[in-house]
Amino acid sequence: MNQRESVYNAVVTTLKNKGINFEKGDVAATMLSKEDHAQVRNIIKQGFTDGTVEFKSTESNASKLNNPTELNKYVVGLVNNWLRKDPQLNGGTKYETKTPGSRPTDEVIKNLKLAFNAVTDETKKAKIQEAIDNRQKEIDATKTTKKIDIDKSVLPADIAALLDE
Repeated sequence: MNQRESVYNAVVTTLKNKGINFEKGDVAATMLSKEDHAQVRNIIKQGFTDGTVEFKSTESNASKLNNPTELNKYVVGLVNNWLRKDPQLNGGTKYETKTPGSRPTDEVIKNLKLAFNAVTDETKKAKIQEAIDNRQKEIDATKTTKKIDIDKSVLPADIAALLDE
Protein backbone atom coordinates (compact mmCIF):
# COMPACT_ATOMS: atom_id res chain seq x y z
CA MET A 1 0.00 0.00 0.00
CA ASN A 2 1.16 3.55 -0.54
CA GLN A 3 2.44 5.74 2.28
CA ARG A 4 -0.67 7.92 2.46
CA GLU A 5 -2.94 4.88 2.88
CA SER A 6 -0.59 3.41 5.46
CA VAL A 7 -0.78 6.55 7.61
CA TYR A 8 -4.57 6.62 7.33
CA ASN A 9 -4.88 2.93 8.23
CA ALA A 10 -2.42 3.23 11.13
CA VAL A 11 -4.32 6.22 12.56
CA VAL A 12 -7.72 4.53 12.25
CA THR A 13 -6.38 1.29 13.76
CA THR A 14 -4.71 3.10 16.65
CA LEU A 15 -7.86 5.07 17.45
CA LYS A 16 -10.05 1.98 17.10
CA ASN A 17 -7.79 0.10 19.56
CA LYS A 18 -8.39 2.96 22.01
CA GLY A 19 -12.15 2.60 21.55
CA ILE A 20 -12.47 5.80 19.51
CA ASN A 21 -14.56 5.63 16.34
CA PHE A 22 -12.87 7.87 13.78
CA GLU A 23 -15.39 9.36 11.36
CA LYS A 24 -15.21 11.48 8.24
CA GLY A 25 -14.83 15.12 9.25
CA ASP A 26 -12.87 14.35 12.42
CA VAL A 27 -9.42 15.90 12.82
CA ALA A 28 -7.14 12.99 13.65
CA ALA A 29 -4.28 15.10 15.02
CA THR A 30 -6.49 16.36 17.86
CA MET A 31 -7.56 12.83 18.76
CA LEU A 32 -4.09 11.30 19.02
CA SER A 33 -2.10 11.40 22.23
CA LYS A 34 1.69 11.34 22.32
CA GLU A 35 1.53 7.58 22.86
CA ASP A 36 -0.89 7.21 19.94
CA HIS A 37 1.52 9.06 17.66
CA ALA A 38 4.26 6.64 18.73
CA GLN A 39 1.96 3.69 17.97
CA VAL A 40 1.13 5.07 14.50
CA ARG A 41 4.85 5.54 13.78
CA ASN A 42 5.61 1.99 14.95
CA ILE A 43 2.95 0.54 12.66
CA ILE A 44 4.37 2.42 9.67
CA LYS A 45 7.99 1.56 10.50
CA GLN A 46 6.95 -2.10 10.69
CA GLY A 47 5.26 -1.73 7.30
CA PHE A 48 8.47 -0.39 5.80
CA THR A 49 10.61 -3.14 7.26
CA ASP A 50 8.28 -5.99 6.24
CA GLY A 51 7.63 -4.46 2.81
CA THR A 52 3.87 -3.89 3.10
CA VAL A 53 4.29 -0.12 2.71
CA GLU A 54 5.76 1.29 -0.53
CA PHE A 55 9.30 2.55 -0.16
CA LYS A 56 11.17 3.19 -3.40
CA SER A 57 14.28 1.12 -3.83
CA THR A 58 16.85 3.90 -3.63
CA GLU A 59 20.20 4.08 -1.90
CA SER A 60 18.86 6.77 0.44
CA ASN A 61 15.84 4.68 1.44
CA ALA A 62 17.97 1.58 1.93
CA SER A 63 20.14 3.64 4.25
CA LYS A 64 17.05 4.69 6.21
CA LEU A 65 15.91 1.08 6.57
CA ASN A 66 19.29 0.16 8.03
CA ASN A 67 19.43 3.11 10.42
CA PRO A 68 16.58 3.20 12.98
CA THR A 69 17.26 6.85 13.86
CA GLU A 70 16.99 7.96 10.23
CA LEU A 71 13.90 5.80 9.62
CA ASN A 72 12.27 7.30 12.71
CA LYS A 73 12.97 10.86 11.49
CA TYR A 74 11.49 9.99 8.11
CA VAL A 75 8.37 8.40 9.61
CA VAL A 76 7.77 11.35 11.98
CA GLY A 77 7.76 13.71 8.99
CA LEU A 78 5.63 11.34 6.93
CA VAL A 79 2.95 11.04 9.62
CA ASN A 80 2.89 14.78 10.34
CA ASN A 81 2.69 15.51 6.62
CA TRP A 82 -0.35 13.30 6.04
CA LEU A 83 -2.09 14.39 9.25
CA ARG A 84 -1.97 17.93 7.81
CA LYS A 85 -2.58 17.21 4.13
CA ASP A 86 -4.90 14.18 3.88
CA PRO A 87 -8.54 15.38 3.83
CA GLN A 88 -9.54 12.06 5.37
CA LEU A 89 -7.44 12.91 8.44
CA ASN A 90 -7.61 16.71 8.64
CA GLY A 91 -11.37 17.17 8.80
CA GLY A 92 -11.80 17.52 5.05
CA THR A 93 -10.02 20.84 4.72
CA LYS A 94 -7.83 21.71 1.75
CA TYR A 95 -4.21 22.07 2.84
CA GLU A 96 -2.77 25.55 2.47
CA THR A 97 0.94 26.19 2.91
CA LYS A 98 1.71 28.58 5.75
CA THR A 99 4.45 30.35 3.81
CA PRO A 100 3.74 30.05 0.09
CA GLY A 101 6.75 30.79 -2.05
CA SER A 102 9.17 30.20 0.81
CA ARG A 103 10.97 27.54 -1.18
CA PRO A 104 12.84 29.22 -3.99
CA THR A 105 12.32 27.66 -7.40
CA ASP A 106 14.88 29.85 -9.13
CA GLU A 107 18.21 28.00 -9.27
CA VAL A 108 20.24 31.21 -8.98
CA ILE A 109 18.45 32.31 -5.81
CA LYS A 110 18.56 28.80 -4.37
CA ASN A 111 22.34 28.64 -4.81
CA LEU A 112 22.88 32.22 -3.64
CA LYS A 113 21.05 31.34 -0.42
CA LEU A 114 23.25 28.28 0.01
CA ALA A 115 26.30 30.48 -0.51
CA PHE A 116 24.94 33.01 1.99
CA ASN A 117 24.62 30.31 4.63
CA ALA A 118 28.07 28.91 3.84
CA VAL A 119 30.01 32.12 4.56
CA THR A 120 30.62 33.71 7.93
CA ASP A 121 32.22 37.00 6.92
CA GLU A 122 29.63 39.79 7.23
CA THR A 123 31.00 41.68 4.22
CA LYS A 124 30.63 38.60 2.04
CA LYS A 125 27.16 37.94 3.44
CA ALA A 126 26.10 41.50 2.59
CA LYS A 127 27.38 41.15 -0.97
CA ILE A 128 25.57 37.83 -1.45
CA GLN A 129 22.37 39.25 0.06
CA GLU A 130 22.58 42.14 -2.40
CA ALA A 131 22.88 39.63 -5.25
CA ILE A 132 19.83 37.75 -3.90
CA ASP A 133 17.82 40.97 -3.71
CA ASN A 134 18.85 42.00 -7.24
CA ARG A 135 17.95 38.59 -8.64
CA GLN A 136 14.57 38.73 -6.90
CA LYS A 137 13.95 42.16 -8.45
CA GLU A 138 14.76 40.72 -11.88
CA ILE A 139 12.30 37.90 -11.34
CA ASP A 140 9.61 40.25 -10.03
CA ALA A 141 10.08 42.55 -13.04
CA THR A 142 9.34 39.70 -15.44
CA LYS A 143 6.10 38.80 -13.73
CA THR A 144 3.11 40.29 -15.45
CA THR A 145 1.04 42.50 -13.27
CA LYS A 146 -2.66 41.90 -13.37
CA LYS A 147 -4.51 44.78 -15.00
CA ILE A 148 -7.24 46.01 -12.77
CA ASP A 149 -10.15 47.87 -14.34
CA ILE A 150 -11.69 50.22 -11.82
CA ASP A 151 -15.01 51.87 -12.57
CA LYS A 152 -14.28 55.35 -11.22
CA SER A 153 -17.85 56.48 -11.89
CA VAL A 154 -19.12 54.48 -8.90
CA LEU A 155 -16.45 55.79 -6.52
CA PRO A 156 -16.72 58.94 -4.43
CA ALA A 157 -15.17 61.87 -6.29
CA ASP A 158 -12.31 62.34 -3.84
CA ILE A 159 -11.29 58.67 -4.13
CA ALA A 160 -11.56 58.69 -7.93
CA ALA A 161 -9.31 61.78 -7.94
CA LEU A 162 -6.65 59.85 -5.99
CA LEU A 163 -6.51 57.29 -8.79
CA ASP A 164 -5.80 60.02 -11.36
CA GLU A 165 -2.73 61.29 -9.50
